[in-house]
Amino acid sequence: MTTEHPSRAGYTTSNAVQKLVQRSHLTQIQVDTVLTWKQRRENGQPIKKSSNLVESGSRTVTRGSFYRTLSQAKRNIAKSVNTLILAAILGLVDEDALSSLSRLLAMIPASEPEQIARITSEIARTELIS
Repeated sequence: MTTEHPSRAGYTTSNAVQKLVQRSHLTQIQVDTVLTWKQRRENGQPIKKSSNLVESGSRTVTRGSFYRTLSQAKRNIAKSVNTLILAAILGLVDEDALSSLSRLLAMIPASEPEQIARITSEIARTELIS
């Protein structure tokens, strides 16, 4: 069994991460669902087809609702990435902001949530659109 990456332990309850969720295209329920799916997959505990209920975050949902929410979350993540790529291709995103984002992504595994929040706040204050 694998355990949660130590640098991500407690992320979901961190105030900094909660602020990021509020500013993202994911709902808290979608975040909980994706994390449940990821953790179960990493731990070799697939969601049983014989079970109609799934524990996700602090709630129990039907298997259909779980997979519908998971699909919505994955679609929102993919659209966000594609939007950023498109904006970069069209020259709509400031190169300095992209560079800052790249540095932030490289730092995440070793950073605490509050440090990440500070950096994302700095990025948010810059003009992303050129």
